[in-house]
Amino acid sequence: MALSRKARTFGTVCLILGLFVGVFVYATRGRSQSGFSTTISSASLPAGSRVVFFGDSITAAGVLPGGYVDLVNRAVGGPEVKVIGSGVEGDDVRDLQQRLSADVLSLAPTVVVVYVGVNDVASVSEGAEDAGLAIYRSGIVDLIERIQASGATAVVCTPGLLRERPYEDTRENFLLDRYAQVVREVAAERSVNVCDLRTAFTEYLRTNNPEGRSAGVLTRDGVHLNPAGNRFVAQQMLQALDAIGG
Repeated sequence: MALSRKARTFGTVCLILGLFVGVFVYATRGRSQSGFSTTISSASLPAGSRVVFFGDSITAAGVLPGGYVDLVNRAVGGPEVKVIGSGVEGDDVRDLQQRLSADVLSLAPTVVVVYVGVNDVASVSEGAEDAGLAIYRSGIVDLIERIQASGATAVVCTPGLLRERPYEDTRENFLLDRYAQVVREVAAERSVNVCDLRTAFTEYLRTNNPEGRSAGVLTRDGVHLNPAGNRFVAQQMLQALDAIGG
């Protein structure tokens, strides 16, 4: 029997609503199983704070809508707290040293979050690993000293990922772990807070990347963050900002 136009219209509406509900339930279930909350909790920062995130292409992308800098800004930014991103594609620690004064200290920050190291690791050649590590250590020390001399608080991040299998026995993971340890050691020597992204990524992916994918869990390409990765990093950054006590 042919359906009336009203019945067909009602059926179409029900189908569309059903598809919408199905997509919503699937997306919600995916988020709940992702291992971390999508809610970005805020950090405690005093009025007048100016937080600058300083880094490479990961930070450059972080200022875009939904990026980790943008998410931090949504959580804590406003008339009394300014959140700024200063990232340049391809930067390593020496590039950050060169542009610290012009791109960061000129903004009169109260907090500078240094997030660099992936390009340092990716560009170091075979046989030059120790020399590269020494350059990185010296650069991190220099950045901390100059930030502190300006009157700002420094927070240093350990470098994150070159493919989403940080627990594998590879040269790049060995180097990333060494560079991360340098950050921890220098921070301890200088009484600086650490946002230990390397550990956070490793622990998360060990559990949440059972298929051993190179990308697609927290990153687009093994390095640069996808939406889930931006939320994840924003949470780590907010915890680090909370830890400094403003």
